[in-house]
Amino acid sequence: MPNSVTNRGLTLTLTLTLVTLPGLKDVGEEIEQLAHRCSHWLSDDELARIGRATLPGLSLRQRLVRLCLRAELARQTQTAPDAFRFDYGPQGKPELRRTQGGPFAFNLSHSGDRLLLGVISGQDGSSEYNNDLYLGVDIERKRTNTDINAIYRHYFSAPEQAYLVSLDNARKRDAFFDLWALKESYIKATGRGLAEGLHSFAFDLELATLTEMEGFTHFYQGLEPKLVGQDTGGIKWQSWLGHIDSDYRVAVTLGAFSAVGTELTLTQRSLHSLLSECDSHIPF
Repeated sequence: MPNSVTNRGLTLTLTLTLVTLPGLKDVGEEIEQLAHRCSHWLSDDELARIGRATLPGLSLRQRLVRLCLRAELARQTQTAPDAFRFDYGPQGKPELRRTQGGPFAFNLSHSGDRLLLGVISGQDGSSEYNNDLYLGVDIERKRTNTDINAIYRHYFSAPEQAYLVSLDNARKRDAFFDLWALKESYIKATGRGLAEGLHSFAFDLELATLTEMEGFTHFYQGLEPKLVGQDTGGIKWQSWLGHIDSDYRVAVTLGAFSAVGTELTLTQRSLHSLLSECDSHIPF
């Protein structure tokens, strides 16, 4: 069931779809054939970007990511997956071309073998809000070999550093990746990427509220980025953090100029079912 975050103003539906991707060397003939069958969905600019990949298997991985994105957008809008056209921000963030309209925004992230797709849809008549929505999602795998101390001391804000210093080593590593995911989701939402400066805003994990939600081992709400030495520019920000299991966590940040309510769901889909369903049921 959706988790209703707030009932004020416009209500948006934010769907997180989690897909497990095959390893770079473990794609298999069936997936290769499916990717080949669906490749006509992709635009020339997408094919050009994919063609620049040089590592073995990376080109097919990137093709699968783009096909999954188109399949999820098509599934939620009942539009043919080859109909979407994208523009790209200064830091490469993709967004739907504005002339297409539609009350939705999207973002994607992948880590290890997990792909996270976030898509926002709204009530009828909410398309006027499309230009005022800023969405960023991030999925992070907790890695035991990452030197977290060097990273957070150099990149995180002073309040976040102080919070991490107060924790024992085990809790510190979990909290570091929680903060990293949240911060990544925010800079992806703004579209500025690392140009935003990770030290210029902070998240306070102690303000998070633990909430029951199907699909997460832990789900937290009540988080928002606190900008250091600057204002929000009129944008109201809200963020969520979820633990899928002991290794992976997801974070979502949404910005809007008006108060919005959000219903959040997490769906886990297999790569084959997502692409096959779209390939079989969406008319071309």
